[in-house]
Amino acid sequence: MKKLLILLSVFIALNSNAQWYTNQFGVTDINELNEEQLNISLRRANYRTIAGMVLTIIGIPIVFTGSLILRHAAQKDIFNPSFNLGEHTNGVVINF
Repeated sequence: MKKLLILLSVFIALNSNAQWYTNQFGVTDINELNEEQLNISLRRANYRTIAGMVLTIIGIPIVFTGSLILRHAAQKDIFNPSFNLGEHTNGVVINF
């Protein structure tokens, strides 16, 4: 069962992004694209690369701050009804 799930996930990953030029431009081979279509594809690839870098740069501090908040909150009794997460976020910023 595990092997089947791995094979299906690999197949779906390959099939979903494979031959993007067929879906977008209606050609069967990437070599059939003209210069304008190649420039459009290059622009889209550059935008996606920049978006990935921006999301990575933004995501790393968010994950780090979240882990600090959770670590700070874990030192307190989070199951107490009077527990307030806002107090702990202030502590994280001050301790950081």
